Amino acid sequence: MLRSIALLILLTASSFVFAKAGYEVNTLGANNAVPNRLVEKKVDGDAAEALLSSQYMAFYQIKGKLEGNMMRFKNVNAKASFPDARFANVAISIAAMANRPVHNTGSRVRSRATAFVAFYEGAVPGIDASNVQHLTTSSDKAPNVMVALVIQDNDSAGKKGTRTSANQREDGAIQGSDVYLFELAL
Repeated sequence: MLRSIALLILLTASSFVFAKAGYEVNTLGANNAVPNRLVEKKVDGDAAEALLSSQYMAFYQIKGKLEGNMMRFKNVNAKASFPDARFANVAISIAAMANRPVHNTGSRVRSRATAFVAFYEGAVPGIDASNVQHLTTSSDKAPNVMVALVIQDNDSAGKKGTRTSANQREDGAIQGSDVYLFELAL
């Protein structure tokens, strides 16, 4: 009995590994923190696959914190950052564009959100340039970096149905979850 339970756990864990194994290292698809399903829902088919399978040069996970009635992205999770804090301030500035008001359903409901910021060298092949917003910087160079900002808005209890229907979108996602693409010069 104990062996069969251990075998079942091993098979379940290995199937999860195989689900992410199709992607190379340092891609959004292989990163366990990034919700691939959210990227696939918010970005058109081929572009989503290009975004998930392209290797990034830097990655930052930024936790959203509720301050008053505003969700603010300010704290980089250093353990989830890759390769170092070189672009951390730029990542925080990009994630801060997603700061927004939050409408709680009660005093015990704690809204949470996470921003995932990935920096790609140059343009990602397979992404239509018309879907990428240009950000001006102090550098006088042409855009040489593409940035993907993935916002995951989490419900308070981790269970479906804890948010009001006003916060629920037609596709079942919670409002605030989205994917944004930018280009900029660094």
